[in-house]
Amino acid sequence: MVKHHKGSAKGVKATSMKNKKAHAGKRTGTTKQRQPKKTARKGTRKGTKSGKKGTKSSYNLYIQHAVSQIKAADPNMTHQEAFKKAASQWRTAAENPKNQQV
Repeated sequence: MVKHHKGSAKGVKATSMKNKKAHAGKRTGTTKQRQPKKTARKGTRKGTKSGKKGTKSSYNLYIQHAVSQIKAADPNMTHQEAFKKAASQWRTAAENPKNQQV
C-alpha cells in the first residue's frame, strides 16, 4: 500500500523520515578524492626548482652583521633587543640604499 502526503498529487510516493535521514549526508555520483597538500621543503624558495637560496638583501646582510656585533659587545642582551637596536641603526647606516647619495 502506497502512502500519500496530504494535498499531494496521486501517484507520488511519500518518503518516510527514516528514508530521509538515511540519505541526508550521502552524495550521489562519483566522488573526487582529495590530493594531499604540498608542503614547502626547507631551504627552498617558492618558484625556484633547484632549491638554491637567492642572494640576501643589503638589509639582511647588515642586520646579520650588526646583531652579531651588538651581541658580542653586550652578551647579556636578548636577541630581540639586539635586533631592535640593529634595526634602528639601519635607518641611518651608510649601507642603507636610501641613505646613499648619488
